[in-house]
Amino acid sequence: MLPSGDYGTLYLTATWPDRDARSNPRYAWVDPLHYIYVDIGAARVEVNDANCERGDCVISAIERFSRQLRDPEAPEWKRINALRLVAHFVGDMHQPLINRRLKQAGVRLAGLLNLVFSRAELPFD
Repeated sequence: MLPSGDYGTLYLTATWPDRDARSNPRYAWVDPLHYIYVDIGAARVEVNDANCERGDCVISAIERFSRQLRDPEAPEWKRINALRLVAHFVGDMHQPLINRRLKQAGVRLAGLLNLVFSRAELPFD
């Protein structure tokens, strides 16, 4: 599915949102999709307008672009962009797990990842 060239591997294609999209004003809509606001003491996360305004957060983005990736009717370019974004956002969500000072946040984020993957029907089954 991935075109040959600069982004011909999953590893490289996952860097596209930071390397190219963020520096291109056409992709300004991608910026808020990198995050979700979560109270560090929260036992669970519910996506709502307080932490994911208009569905513009990483959890909703993973769900939305996973649907696009699975859609056989979607144009190939749209599915490639969806793959780039899903791979990138899954990577973004794990980042606090590698920071020792955020160990507690990492444990909570691991639970958040379980929530995402139990809610989203990812195309990798």
